[in-house]
Amino acid sequence: MPASPPAPKAEPKKEVQPATAKVEPRPIIADDVHFDFDKATLISEAKDILKKNIEALKADPGTAFRTEGDTCQHGADGNNMTPRGRRADAVKEFLAKQGGIDESRMIAMAYGKTRPLCEDNPTPNNNNDECMKSNRRVRFVVIVK
Repeated sequence: MPASPPAPKAEPKKEVQPATAKVEPRPIIADDVHFDFDKATLISEAKDILKKNIEALKADPGTAFRTEGDTCQHGADGNNMTPRGRRADAVKEFLAKQGGIDESRMIAMAYGKTRPLCEDNPTPNNNNDECMKSNRRVRFVVIVK
């Protein structure tokens, strides 16, 4: 009897990949942190805000961001360079040490009084009015998502 031809090899089944759902990006909302006049020390209110910001940043670990330090219009430009940089650095340090946020995700920048939220002429009596207080801050800006 002649040998029967070999059975054809079954082709491997192609796996069907399910369509990936489109994921809508969600905004990261991180509140500004404010400081006392000529200080870069995080007050308890600032720490509470940063703890909330940490949760938002941990929820989206692929996001890189910039902390931007600003000052009010009081003081000479040279004097404002130091607090604004120290403020951005203080926020960055808190996020890394207290929140476990990888420092490679953060850039600290300082802008001084060049980008005020509120503009007012500085006087000896208004260094702690609401306008000036609003300008002494560190804000968060998402740079890579």
